[in-house]
Amino acid sequence: MMKIFSVFGLFLLAFSHSFGQTVPYISSVSPLTATPTEIVTISGSSLNGSEVFFGTAKGNIISNSDGLIEVEVPSAASYGPVSVHNSNGVAVSSSYFLPNWGGNISATTNYPFNAISNIAVGEQYIYDFCLCDFDDDGKNDFVIASKENLDAAFASRVVYLNTTNTPGTTPSFTKALSLGAQPAFHVDCGDLDGDGKPDLVVTQSAEGSEARNVEVYLNTSTPGNIGFDTDNILELILNRRDTLIRPPAEIAIDDLNQDGKLDLVISNDQYNDIDVFKNTSTEGALSFENPILLKFNELAEGEAARGLKIADLNNDDLPEVIVSSFGKSDVFYFDNISTADAINFNTGLRLISTEADQIQAIEIADLDNDGFMEIIASDGTTNHGELIIFPNNTTESGSDIVIGNRLEFESKLFPFGLSAGDINGDGKIDIAMGILEAGETNIDLFFNSSAAEGSFTFEKQSLDMGLINNRNLEIGDLNMDGKPDIAVVSKSSIGTLSEISIASNSGCLTPVINPITSSYCTGVEFFVTASPATGTVFNWEVSTDNGTTFSADASSTSNSLDISGYNGNLQVRVTAAISACSELSEVVSVNSSNSGDPGTPDIVVTPSTVCLGSDFVLSSSLVADNYIWSGPNDFSSTDAAPSFENANSLLAGTYSLTIANTGGCNGQTTSKIIEIDLGPPSTIVNNGSDNFCEGLTTELAISTYDGFTYQWNLNGTPISGATGGTYQANTTGTYSVSTTETATSCVATGTSYSVTQIAKPTFTIDGVSTTCVDLNRIFEATVDSTNTAFTNTYSWSFTNSAGTKTDSTSLTTTDTLSFSQAGAYEVKLTTGYQEIINCESSITKSVQVTTVPTFNIDAPNGIEKCPSDSLLLELPNDLASYLWSDSSTNYNTYGKIDRSTDTNPKVYTVKWTDSAGCSDTSSISINNYYDSNVAITSSLGDIVDGTLTVPEPTGFLTAIPLTATGGSNYLWGPTDIVSDSNGIDVKIYPKTINDLISLTASDANNCNETVTVNLLIDYVAPRKSFSPNGDGFGFDCWEIRNAADMIDCTIYIFNEMGKEIWSGSEFVDDCIWDGNTYSSSEAPEGIYYYTISCDATPIFQPTGAILLAR
Repeated sequence: MMKIFSVFGLFLLAFSHSFGQTVPYISSVSPLTATPTEIVTISGSSLNGSEVFFGTAKGNIISNSDGLIEVEVPSAASYGPVSVHNSNGVAVSSSYFLPNWGGNISATTNYPFNAISNIAVGEQYIYDFCLCDFDDDGKNDFVIASKENLDAAFASRVVYLNTTNTPGTTPSFTKALSLGAQPAFHVDCGDLDGDGKPDLVVTQSAEGSEARNVEVYLNTSTPGNIGFDTDNILELILNRRDTLIRPPAEIAIDDLNQDGKLDLVISNDQYNDIDVFKNTSTEGALSFENPILLKFNELAEGEAARGLKIADLNNDDLPEVIVSSFGKSDVFYFDNISTADAINFNTGLRLISTEADQIQAIEIADLDNDGFMEIIASDGTTNHGELIIFPNNTTESGSDIVIGNRLEFESKLFPFGLSAGDINGDGKIDIAMGILEAGETNIDLFFNSSAAEGSFTFEKQSLDMGLINNRNLEIGDLNMDGKPDIAVVSKSSIGTLSEISIASNSGCLTPVINPITSSYCTGVEFFVTASPATGTVFNWEVSTDNGTTFSADASSTSNSLDISGYNGNLQVRVTAAISACSELSEVVSVNSSNSGDPGTPDIVVTPSTVCLGSDFVLSSSLVADNYIWSGPNDFSSTDAAPSFENANSLLAGTYSLTIANTGGCNGQTTSKIIEIDLGPPSTIVNNGSDNFCEGLTTELAISTYDGFTYQWNLNGTPISGATGGTYQANTTGTYSVSTTETATSCVATGTSYSVTQIAKPTFTIDGVSTTCVDLNRIFEATVDSTNTAFTNTYSWSFTNSAGTKTDSTSLTTTDTLSFSQAGAYEVKLTTGYQEIINCESSITKSVQVTTVPTFNIDAPNGIEKCPSDSLLLELPNDLASYLWSDSSTNYNTYGKIDRSTDTNPKVYTVKWTDSAGCSDTSSISINNYYDSNVAITSSLGDIVDGTLTVPEPTGFLTAIPLTATGGSNYLWGPTDIVSDSNGIDVKIYPKTINDLISLTASDANNCNETVTVNLLIDYVAPRKSFSPNGDGFGFDCWEIRNAADMIDCTIYIFNEMGKEIWSGSEFVDDCIWDGNTYSSSEAPEGIYYYTISCDATPIFQPTGAILLAR
């Protein structure tokens, strides 16, 4: 369980606090469910001279020692913690006590109530009220709070004295006094000065700029007369962390730090604050420290943290503060880590629910009887309503609090106040819920029908209060019959005179006589006992004639009857009568014996002092044949000497022994109180973290008291010298504290507490060791060792050679850094854990930063060249990368100039990057010799991009003239279509429509340069001649250039006589006629004629002559 130490407004200076006297401590209350008038055993320490309160109702103490109290449950007991008050302080039980009147009426029964009685208190808009026995007369009084009551004729808070005289009758109340002038919001009561009287706490409600404080009234009542010290009203001001007035709301009272004083917790009507007032009062003088502020980080400013309860959710003796946001959807709790010297809460605010729509109120109760308190909420407004249960799934005392998924139970619309108690006497906690639904006069009752731990089922019933707007309510006995009644604030709305409506519980108890398993002897005390009930008259009847007739025995009107005065076998029955109830038990038989009295033994305890955790044995001072033992927590035995192991508080209490001899009657029962020497708890709290870093410590603390010594243990072994109230734990392990009581030498070891020391994470930095200025470089954290249960944190920075540090904004595993100046740098990575404070390690990496160097392109052969040549260009060959403007990626390239596309001179560039990442571009200019100007021209037109487009009608019908310019020693090619291969002016006789003509010449720089021209004929043109003899000379086919374009033409061939010898159409290539006639015979050499007939295709020379040579 992680406990992060944080103090809200108060710093914990010390933990070891010695009081002049040790404050009382309650370790257990047994049983936790009992009927008024039954005896309850309270175990603990420093309990001498105490008063015991069940709520605010004082119990009748039967016996009292330092470690044990036996007390009778009062009729006005209410569901809640039991408190012990003595001169050393107040102790509050961690567990709640449930008064159970024993009716055991089924949850499915339509529960009976008497007619509703109404108290017209004469006050407007009563918002809240509480039940308290202010005058110590054993009856619950009440006080009301009037909210927004702006009429001066009305009081804002009024106290009513319970004047009921006869148990079971209609409750009656008399106005005792009115207090205060400012409207009140909420009220509660508790013994704040330790004098045994419940004091009154009121939160003010006001408009405008009026102060809205907390009023505390010191109780000065005497039985039958309620009074408060109105001359010395204590006003507490909330923690104003700004100039805003923060109006108080609900009140909760409990001892938050086991210092023996009840502290105050106040919620807020408009803001997300909780104020905790540490009690510093002494008897007769109220005082509190300035409030500690608990703030809700999860709630937005202006949201009201109003709903408020205090309860120990994990039974570690440190009660949590539980809060709900009013009209919103959240329930929270603060985990208590206080010690006797200071109140502290975990900063880890625990969110329980985000689903509920509009929570109005919360309550606390152990609904499944597993020993852990559930959180209950009313949820809804005018359009929906439900009861919500948040199951407490915590399984072990002192362990982490585990709240389960919410359970929903439908209610009427706009549910509001909640109260818990056992209405039907079946030992299970029921829930009453106020209803503000428009026009609705019923409240909802949820009768608990749960069958097992972890099971939550309810039977909902409605109770008609007769009035509307039933807001807040309380379950408690108001007429001294021990049965919980229901009181409700009715007509709770602005401008309305409210009333208190009371539904008196009219359930009846059917008495059950305890089974009789032994015989009685005349003259030896022998009791027959029935179910206990307060305010009830038990009318006993005995039959001595085997049940034929019964006679009343008036010797007892209590729930037990001594039959030692009878002789012979008996039948016994009893009637329990109170008010309108009169229920008869079943008959039980009791056999008699004529044997002698076996005697009344003493109970012997070995050893005489029983320490917590030790073994002990009970035995009888008299020897008998049979032993009947009984004791706390339903203990029973027939052993002569029952033994007990590992003594705890549940074994403390009254043990009874009855002895008998075979065939004889029982002797008189004897009893003895067994006290388990417990000492105050050594509950460890952690003021640091459960997970702490290597090399550090975490401070563990306990509350210490006079009369005890303390020894810290690690993994069960005592730690040398660790005997104080705190210990700086410096290693992983399970720690505990053994407490030794000086007077008895009893040693008790408290609940252990485990902490873990976490090794720091270690990482390495991956990244460059050299880099260039102003260059973004990625550095990456690579894990070496880390604890994967936690979330790593990362922080980057770098420092230059002058020691100037620059922090990065990166909080991830990578960082991109850039260095603006050259020099030596240290890149630093600091890693830690998000969940663990001060658990960081650092590593550095050296980085050398350089400026951008200059590299010139080297041209070993110069920068001028013949046009057809290339020049070697190069950079140093040890750079990281190269990209030349000609796309080369080597350290060198060859510079060229294309005379047809490039300019002269031409600039070559190269973008380079060195090993440090520095990058730049170098350039060089090269040129062809400027007098290397060999070129080809033509009188037919311009040569564009190396191509001469031959115009019509030149084509194949005439030669194409070309001229050489510049240079000397000309050589044309191809030579077979050039008229003079060495001439200046030449004619070309093209063979194709795309003949490439070259000219090579020498220039003044002795450059042999070659230029070319492409002759493009892009029209249809017939050849003049052909020689179809396959000798490789001339053309074997008569061709028409671009014949494929003649898509609509027919060609006719005629001889010299004018006779048609061949025709054709649809030509796929330029070969038209192979020299054969229609008869496939070879046409003789000679002159032939053609005509071309086309529909649309324009043809140059559509007629002409052909020379056929063989």
